[in-house]
Amino acid sequence: MEVSPTPFAVRDGLTFDGQGCPNPFIAIKGVETIMKFTIPFECEFSGVQIINCAVGDRVLLQVCLPDDTVINQFGTGWWMTKDELNKQIQYASRLPAGVEVRVVYTNSDTVNDRTIYVNYDLHRVLVPVV
Repeated sequence: MEVSPTPFAVRDGLTFDGQGCPNPFIAIKGVETIMKFTIPFECEFSGVQIINCAVGDRVLLQVCLPDDTVINQFGTGWWMTKDELNKQIQYASRLPAGVEVRVVYTNSDTVNDRTIYVNYDLHRVLVPVV
């Protein structure tokens, strides 16, 4: 059997390199909590999975420069469904290393904090665009 030298899941100069948020974050009851994730390499960003959410919670997603300037906002005011949100963007966005993707999460529960986990669908750029 011959093994291909081409990495698995390579297409159009990209390879999937999904990243989980290094640590879950605590969505404080009744307030907005911001979780920041710094993009580690030039990539195409194509989706997000938010785990352990609850019906009635809300989320918005932002792409920000390191100086906190918001350069794009999407998913504004999304209502969460039970357990998880798995949002695939219809078209990928090219992001440079160093920008932040922020999950701004509002926990609708007035009694309990909630532990939230986030996965990011990133596709590493193998051949940088010139």
